[in-house]
Amino acid sequence: MPKNLLIEIGTEELPSSSMNEATKNFANILSANLKNNRLESGDIAIAVTPRRIVAFIKGVDDMQKTVEKIVSGPPKRLPLTQMAGQLEQQRFCKRAWRQSKRPYRS
Repeated sequence: MPKNLLIEIGTEELPSSSMNEATKNFANILSANLKNNRLESGDIAIAVTPRRIVAFIKGVDDMQKTVEKIVSGPPKRLPLTQMAGQLEQQRFCKRAWRQSKRPYRS
């Protein structure tokens, strides 16, 4: 069920010339991070004061979208010795584990 999200960041005194840039950048960063984490959201409203940046995001999903990955196993050519087969399996598992730790990109 989608929920609203409020983010407030306290800052040092921001000059008025950089407030528009802070608003645009913060909105872009939030929308990019929500997409990278597979979270759907509604409108993003940003408010800036000299000491605060506030973001209100409507309708953020409370759970990520599921992703199905197909990972193929080691090649069919099997090593002659059992030790070599175990090493091949270990390499495959390490490679699959490293790939699962990378951030998802659509």
